[in-house]
Parts: sequence; structure tokens; C-alpha cells
Amino acid sequence: MSLNGDARLITHGAAAAAAASPTHAPLTHLHHFVPPTLPTRACSYPTYIEERDSTLQSLERRATKLASALDSLDGVACSPTHGSMYVFPSVALPTAAVDAAAKAGKAADAFYCLAMLDETGIVVVPGSGFGQKEGTFHFRATILPPEDDMDRVIVAMTKFHASFVERYAA
Repeated sequence: MSLNGDARLITHGAAAAAAASPTHAPLTHLHHFVPPTLPTRACSYPTYIEERDSTLQSLERRATKLASALDSLDGVACSPTHGSMYVFPSVALPTAAVDAAAKAGKAADAFYCLAMLDETGIVVVPGSGFGQKEGTFHFRATILPPEDDMDRVIVAMTKFHASFVERYAA
């Protein structure tokens, strides 16, 4: 392969991909440039294991905390997540909220999610974008806020949900 018409720049495989777009090396070839830390390759392996395990344990704590908090809300059901960065709670929306969403030309769960964004600054994704069963409402929330912020996020989501349900109570 000749790059930029210069016959001296002939490369193959991962190096060719990186050379073709030097600032956008494909992630599929990243392991060629940055091999994983292995016990035989680096004295930093124990640090790598400690950091990896700490990160995975933190993600598990955040996932458990958020799923449990959402599941405790009236009208919300949330199963624990394992190996994912998201929780997918279902939410029972008041009929008045579903009607207000229709009047606004929005899916009911999108209406809920946009209200949460407006009132709390928290971004969640409506389940209607994932092909949910007709008549059910869900949203997707990430477990990635820093662990120190998770309580604040949960409090804000809890207050929002109670306020939303009260606002649209029949």
C-alpha cells in the first residue's frame, strides 16, 4: 500500500491502518500498540490488578446502589445489573402523564425522561427507543457517575419521581 503517493511509505496490517489515519488508529488494532499488562511483562502488574479490581468493585457497588434505590420507588421496578453499565427500570406512569405526553406529541417515557432532565439535569434514555412492549414504560440509566456522586444522583432521581407522580396523580 502506498500512502500519499510516496513509495517509501509502504506498510501492512495495523501499521497501515494507523498510518492512513494517524490520529484515529482503529480500536480493533489497539492491542498491537498497547499490549495488556501481564505478570511477565511489567513490574506494575500488581498495581494494574489492584486498580482493575478496585474499579470493578466500585462499578458493582454503584450498580447495586442505583438498582436498589430505583426499585424502592413507588411504581418503579429495577432488577440488579451484572456486567453492564446500565440499569433498565420499568416505571408505571400515571394516566394523566401518559395523556400529557400524547398531547405534547411525545412517547410517555420520553416525556418522563425529558422532565427529569429539565428538573434535575440527569440524563436518562427512554425505553421507547429500545423497542419496549406496547403499554410499558422504561428508561435506561448509567451506573457511571462517580461513586462519591451516586447518593446525590439517587436523591435527585427520588425527589423527581415523587414530584412527577404527584403532579400527574389522578
